[in-house]
Amino acid sequence: MASLLTLLLASLRGQLDLTTDLLAFLVAVMAVALAGGLIPAMLEAVGGSLLISFYFIPPGHTVAMARANNAAVLGVFVAVALAVSLWPATPAAAPGRPRGPRRSASCWPVAASVLRGPEALTACWTRSARRTAWNQ
Repeated sequence: MASLLTLLLASLRGQLDLTTDLLAFLVAVMAVALAGGLIPAMLEAVGGSLLISFYFIPPGHTVAMARANNAAVLGVFVAVALAVSLWPATPAAAPGRPRGPRRSASCWPVAASVLRGPEALTACWTRSARRTAWNQ
């Protein structure tokens, strides 16, 4: 998926900035983690980070992680891959919990709340815990 995304974003170079490129790769990591699990998600995270470094971060055509920002991108991608792919392995993932598309749909509010700040994330987790307690 990362190679296809690289081709798409490279063709749109000049219309999109680095932030958009990073967010597109982060969404790809989340999608692979939800659909494929831990190993594909980790491969997507590392591969995506290397492709971003090589094609989109100046000076370009290098994969050096010399700058702290480049290493931070890899760290965030790996953390997201771990968190999203291991989500159903948590103790709250009891039998009867949503699986497949229903489980995937429950992940998106959490992902969106991260962008709104810690208060929104706490509220989202609390709401999710109440729903889990209610369903058991």
